[in-house]
Amino acid sequence: MHFNRLAKNVVTHLVGINTDGAASLKNTPTHDGKKGIWGRATSLELVKECDKRGSEHAHSLFRGGVTPALLADIVDDPD
Repeated sequence: MHFNRLAKNVVTHLVGINTDGAASLKNTPTHDGKKGIWGRATSLELVKECDKRGSEHAHSLFRGGVTPALLADIVDDPD
């Protein structure tokens, strides 16, 4: 229960994806355009599982947020 709440808060507040009403976080699209710490997400796939000791953890794939303009601002290239 605590892990689920933690995972939901990370996705909602750090990534910027609203998970309210989502039965699963696999291919969850963003509809509200909320900006997370990596910019605006387009989708997220998240799989929660337990290891052999029963410890929960998650694997995730985040899409979006890094635009060509953002990359150009980060790269220190005068050309």
